Amino acid sequence: MNSASPPGLDLHLFGGVTLGSTALPGPRAKALVLSLALSRGRPVSAAALIEDAWGDAPTGASTALHTMVSRIRINQWHGLIISIGTGYALGIEPSRIDFWAVESLLAAARAELADPTRPSPSTGSWPSRTQNVRWPALPRTRR
Repeated sequence: MNSASPPGLDLHLFGGVTLGSTALPGPRAKALVLSLALSRGRPVSAAALIEDAWGDAPTGASTALHTMVSRIRINQWHGLIISIGTGYALGIEPSRIDFWAVESLLAAARAELADPTRPSPSTGSWPSRTQNVRWPALPRTRR
C-alpha cells in the first residue's frame, strides 16, 4: 500500500460502493473494490479477486480482471488499485475507508470503556473522527 493515500480518495462501503460521491461502475467493479477494501491493505491474488467478482471463473477471466483494473485506473480513480506481486491492493489507507474507520472508532470506544481510571466516556473528538464516514440513510418507520 502507498505510504500516503492519493488526495481526495475516500472509499465508502456503507450505502453503496463509492469513491467520494461517485459510484463505481458495475457490480463486478464494486465486488473487486470491496474485496480489496476488506483485505485492509494486504495484497489479494488475482485468483481470489476473480472468484469474488465472477464466482465460477469464465474463460478469459484473468484478462477481464486486468482490463477492469485498467479501466478503474484510467478513470478518475488513479491510485485506487495498485499492483503488488501477482495480486492487487488498494492504494489508500484503511482509515480513508468508512468501514475501517468505524471499526477503529469502535475499538477506541471499547478501550475507553475498559479503562477503569477513566471517570466517564467523552465524545469530544468523535465528530471529527467520523467525518469521512457516510452513514446510510435509515428507513422511515411508521408509528
